[in-house]
Amino acid sequence: MLTENYNTLLPTIISRCQVHNILRVNGENAKSVLSRLGFGNAEEIDFAIAKSDGIIGRAIEILKDKDFRRNPKEYEELLKVILEGGREELFSFSEKIIENKDDGIKLLLFLLSFFRDILVIKDDKSNEYMINQDISLNIMERYDKRLREESLFEIIDLIKQIMRSADFNVNMKNSIDSLLLRVLEV
Repeated sequence: MLTENYNTLLPTIISRCQVHNILRVNGENAKSVLSRLGFGNAEEIDFAIAKSDGIIGRAIEILKDKDFRRNPKEYEELLKVILEGGREELFSFSEKIIENKDDGIKLLLFLLSFFRDILVIKDDKSNEYMINQDISLNIMERYDKRLREESLFEIIDLIKQIMRSADFNVNMKNSIDSLLLRVLEV
């Protein structure tokens, strides 16, 4: 049995299991594994490692997905639309990006890492620990100035809630639209 949050399991279940904590792989080890497996060139591997947050399976998915490099540029445009505050543009843009549930999950994962990066910028002005280093630093600084830390935590919690509810067949498009409107309000 695998779980992301060990604390959510009942004690009776935990007592019948052998617990193994699986840690994330550091960048150098991930790079050597992906190179050995023959996935992409060095630039693509570096990009996948940065986006995967030390999870080899996610890095392999990124390298196999040919559209993945296109998505961050579209997402950057979406972030600009949110900054400008246009609701109509926001809806039409999300309509273009989200065609199915998988697209919605990709967008949610990106937004989760993006707002995490804003928290990193608030705490440490260097970009050493940022996941989305391909997003314009200008956009990140604008978000940093506009959002308080409490608002960022609220947005991150909302994203996680939508990701959890995705397993229960909620309408992904409506959920993401309400999330984007909430970010627009903040």
